[in-house]
Amino acid sequence: MNNENNSPSIRSRIIQAMLILAAVMLLILWISQTILLSGMYQYIKENDIDKVADLINDNIDNENSSALYDQIALQHETCIIIVNISTGEELIYNSHSLNDCIIHKLSINTIIDNWYMDAVKNDGNLTKIISREELLDSYYNSESFNGKAPDENSLSKCILTVNVTENTKGETLVFVLNSAIEPVTATVRTLRFQLVCISIILTAVCIIIS
Repeated sequence: MNNENNSPSIRSRIIQAMLILAAVMLLILWISQTILLSGMYQYIKENDIDKVADLINDNIDNENSSALYDQIALQHETCIIIVNISTGEELIYNSHSLNDCIIHKLSINTIIDNWYMDAVKNDGNLTKIISREELLDSYYNSESFNGKAPDENSLSKCILTVNVTENTKGETLVFVLNSAIEPVTATVRTLRFQLVCISIILTAVCIIIS
């Protein structure tokens, strides 16, 4: 008798536990794949370009460094410029791997004047997140267009890294890296749609089980 009376109670508790677990999992997925996705993506890009900068710095005197830099530029989709300050801002390496690269739209003098001293003051390293519109003085205002124009904050940005180092000859070198941070708006919309579908399916399954 007691077993029969307890059976529905145990079954209902199991169903409740499954519902709670499914809800928690969906909440975690929703937060990580929509709300936190943009920040996580930017963090990964920043960490990636920091590793690239360290690799370039470690091989600055390697006689085959150009081959390495070519591979880095292609694999990491990063533009690279290396300038010898000691020889009058001589360009010693240049790789243009991005279609819309910021540093290749600016002169070497502009790059040096804007960021060289800031990097020196910051122990030889400077990393900035800059919008292309801000850097290139392009004025965009979503309110000046009809319809739902892209918001200013949703436009693409770039990571700009400036490093100051010395080679074995004692010459001061500056290498500038530029990598794009593409908007993840479309990805977030896709993930939200998938999560809504998963939520509906899980809810339907739980109702059928109950």
